[in-house]
Parts: sequence; C-alpha cells; structure tokens
Amino acid sequence: MCRILLYMFPLSVPVSLYSDCGGVLDASKPGYITSPGYPLEYPPHQNCHWVIQAPETSQRIVLNFNPHFEIERLDCKYDFIEIRDGTSETADVLGRHCSNIAPPPIISSGPLIQIRFVSDYAHQGAGFSLRYEIFKTGEEMMICGTQRPGFTAPQFILAEAKWI
Repeated sequence: MCRILLYMFPLSVPVSLYSDCGGVLDASKPGYITSPGYPLEYPPHQNCHWVIQAPETSQRIVLNFNPHFEIERLDCKYDFIEIRDGTSETADVLGRHCSNIAPPPIISSGPLIQIRFVSDYAHQGAGFSLRYEIFKTGEEMMICGTQRPGFTAPQFILAEAKWI
C-alpha cells in the first residue's frame, strides 16, 4: 500500500519561537510584516517564514520595504530576507536581500508569495519592515492625482513651459 502525504507548504523549515515570525497572511487588506524586534536588533537564530495570499487567482501582490532596512551584509549568506514567487521551495526567487539598502518594490506573478527571514548567531541589525497589498495597475494606483501609500514616485505628465 502506498501512502501519499500532501502539504500545503512543502518547505520544511524550523520556525522561530517568536510569535511574529511567520504565518499565512491574507492580502485582501494591506498589512505589514517586520523582522522580530524591529526596529531594534533582531534576535539570533531566526528562521521565519510567511506566505501571503491574494483572495483571487488573477491578483498579484506587491511588497514595499521601509527605507530603514538593516540586515548583515556578508554576501547574504548568514542573515537575509528571501522572497519567492509562489509557495514551493523551487519557486522563482524574486530577491535575496541584505545590507543597509532597502529593496525596490517586489511584485508577484500570481496570488501567492513567500517570504523567509534568516539570521545566524552573530551580527544582528535592525531588520526590515514591509507593507504588502494587492498590486493595482494603471488608473487604480492614482486617485485624483494622489499617490497610493507605499509607492515612491508619482507619475506626472510634463507640460511644455514657455519662458517670458
């Protein structure tokens, strides 16, 4: 007899004891994810795993990072945040980030995105904070010339200027 076990999330990673260090999140409303302890130093030995899911299969998710970003920068080997486009462990890596420079906005290709934060035993920093929400395109992003929160550059149409 053959038994097949199916897991919703095939990643078998140990999760930290911190309650804010992982989980499955619904993107129907915008939300925030932070490294444990943010904006103070994150603790050592973290292995946090979040999955964000959009309510509809046609929707995509956008992640916008707070500029206050500080993760040990040794080639992203020991401390890092990794974003994957989907929930499998073979899903495309959209980015693996460390250092003091926040990543640019990251957009999934579908309704699921996973985030993993790892820290080793030494050299902690402030960590990260990010906002997640459903990605809106074109006119949905601009409402009466105002910017949606989390986007850094407004899109203006330049008019011709005449000097007198």
